[in-house]
Amino acid sequence: MSAARRWAVLAGLLAAALAAAAWVRNAADDADSGIISAVPVEKGREPAVSSPQSDRTPALPATPSQPTQVHLEKLSARSAGTQVGDPFALPMAPPVKHPQHVAKARPPPPPPPPRPIAPPVPFTYMGKLRSGDDIAVFLTQGDRNLVLHEGDTVDSVYRVEHIADNAITLLYLPLDERQTIPIGEPQ
Repeated sequence: MSAARRWAVLAGLLAAALAAAAWVRNAADDADSGIISAVPVEKGREPAVSSPQSDRTPALPATPSQPTQVHLEKLSARSAGTQVGDPFALPMAPPVKHPQHVAKARPPPPPPPPRPIAPPVPFTYMGKLRSGDDIAVFLTQGDRNLVLHEGDTVDSVYRVEHIADNAITLLYLPLDERQTIPIGEPQ
């Protein structure tokens, strides 16, 4: 849609809105318009709702040909300086008075969280190779094959502390906790 066509549509909508507003305003100013309430009243009965005004003027029964007209100008208006409470505020509960000689019981403190523990060792022992005084162990972690010596670190999480004939001692670095992987037969 072109810009000129858009402006023409917007101008037409604006004109229609202004015409509707003027029509509604003129309809409210008609001399024939007014608030009319037709309440059927049985003979010999008074209306169910009474007001201070109804004590001074007798209630007239409404007939279908002559409805009763409500006079809004007789309603009293509030002055502008009068404060009105918040209609949406919740009612306040009265304050609870506690005797002063009764000490308030405090709930016990929550227990401390359990101390974290190292996860199970994620390595599987596959073998070792001794070459003179140097010992290398072969471990697997999932699909990774690792060749480790004493002092090596794996992923900044585990460090090989000691390699013995029957076990490998690993240090779990985040918690400074030692774990062992058994290898071979204990002696």
